[in-house]
Amino acid sequence: MSQTISIEKKNELFENFHKTDFANHTNGFEAIMELPQAIGKKFVREIDIRPGLKLMIRDFQPRENLVEKVEVDDSPLGLGFCLSGNIQNTVSQGKTQKQRIVSKRGESYVSFSPKSLVTVEYLAVQPVFTIGIFIDQPALNIFLEGQPESIPYDFKKIMDGSSENFYNRIGSMTASMQMAVHQLLNCPYLGQLKQMYIESKVVEIITHLLAQLVFAEFEPRGYPPLRPDIMERICEARNIVDCNLQNPPSLLELARQVGLNDCYLKRGFRQMFRTTIFGHLHMQRMEQARRLLQEGKMNVTEVACEVGYSSLSQFARAFKKQFGTRPSACLAEMKEKAVSTFSIRS
Repeated sequence: MSQTISIEKKNELFENFHKTDFANHTNGFEAIMELPQAIGKKFVREIDIRPGLKLMIRDFQPRENLVEKVEVDDSPLGLGFCLSGNIQNTVSQGKTQKQRIVSKRGESYVSFSPKSLVTVEYLAVQPVFTIGIFIDQPALNIFLEGQPESIPYDFKKIMDGSSENFYNRIGSMTASMQMAVHQLLNCPYLGQLKQMYIESKVVEIITHLLAQLVFAEFEPRGYPPLRPDIMERICEARNIVDCNLQNPPSLLELARQVGLNDCYLKRGFRQMFRTTIFGHLHMQRMEQARRLLQEGKMNVTEVACEVGYSSLSQFARAFKKQFGTRPSACLAEMKEKAVSTFSIRS
């Protein structure tokens, strides 16, 4: 047996939701809507991140199969994840156009449904846990400003407001997305800091999802998702590397320090950060070297030693390959700018 919530019935049920604005958010930043007993257990949580950007977290267990029908006139772009449940969406445009999409556990989505009737079916046998982020057109354009050449044609039409067609892309949750979602759901702060933290995580999630869409950055196939505790250990390993650029631990020692098998650490690091541990170390060394040269307090030899290079020639080659210029030229340019600035002030 299933229960259908029509547009009118849905409004009648949901108008009785108990909304509770958190006392430490006087601007209505966050609200929890407890589900009516007729629908199921638990809640829907809504958070207004900023104008044009909203977060919705659904965590409930339908009492019976639930069908929700909603008319969409002016839809924002929807991005998010299905963390639990099996959700079937049918989007109807006019009398002839109809598309059916199934959202499964561990999948990400980017969706746009202009002028349509959306039917969402929830199965009673499975708890539903979804995260949805909704962005209106102006906010979306800000996020993707400066990327016109890399954006797919059909997505550009959503950005300029000319799209009248349904758009949907399904991907897998990458390890980076999993980590950001885990941190979002386990915010360690209260009050204004909580609002800032949640906003930063929502922006990070949007970045990962749009990168997956625009640049086709998909999770390497064949590996299971990483558990949150494993991701935290891998992040700890990255921090250890970042704090020991001059004399980093060996792979075996690094794995021992964070309590992981070395092969698991290598694989998980690549899943999360799209690079190897050595590749990350190299990038951090180069970035640190450039910062030190721009500060102008060390010469090239001292900088090379500071970031872990015993050979000056190897350092110079690596720096030029990374930035297209020799470290000595970078240092000279910085000194020239410093002299010019001093002359102007004098």
